[in-house]
Amino acid sequence: MTQAARASCSRVSIIAALCLIGLLPAKGRSDPAAWHDPVLITDFTFGIFCYPPAKAIPNGDKSIEPIPKAQADIPVLLRETRSIPAIDGLLFGIMARERTATEANETIILDHPPLGAESATQEIWTTRIESDRSTFQGYFLRFSEGNPEGRWVFTALRDNRMLIQVQFDVTPAEPQPGLSGPCVQNY
Repeated sequence: MTQAARASCSRVSIIAALCLIGLLPAKGRSDPAAWHDPVLITDFTFGIFCYPPAKAIPNGDKSIEPIPKAQADIPVLLRETRSIPAIDGLLFGIMARERTATEANETIILDHPPLGAESATQEIWTTRIESDRSTFQGYFLRFSEGNPEGRWVFTALRDNRMLIQVQFDVTPAEPQPGLSGPCVQNY
């Protein structure tokens, strides 16, 4: 074996060992707190988004407030993260494209700390998914609803089959460069 071949094998062995002990991510390894069905979902992302405010529409019996109506424009991912600073007006959520040949309904379940006048901890709504088009589901933090700090979980289901589940932690806000202007809406 040549010196170059030995060096190459040595590098591969070191990288494989680092992946095994978790210091480097292995290809295909996923964050269990940010899961999606790779057969049905593509272009999956989550975190803090920049999205202009929309007119609110009612979203069923289990919503503390109307959710922003979907717009033609898709929001821009500002930062992929599961750690969300508690900033009034900040938008966070999930965006993905479902591999479907037809339009379909999905159920979105959002579990969160107690919010609103009734201290609701869960919201459920149905959204229409168009074939081969990215869809965004998100939430604007509003301090008027209560303290948003804690665990938030977005779950997307179709026909009771889980397609996406992402756990977010809303934490006390520290100064966040880039999280101002049109990305933080004052309600």
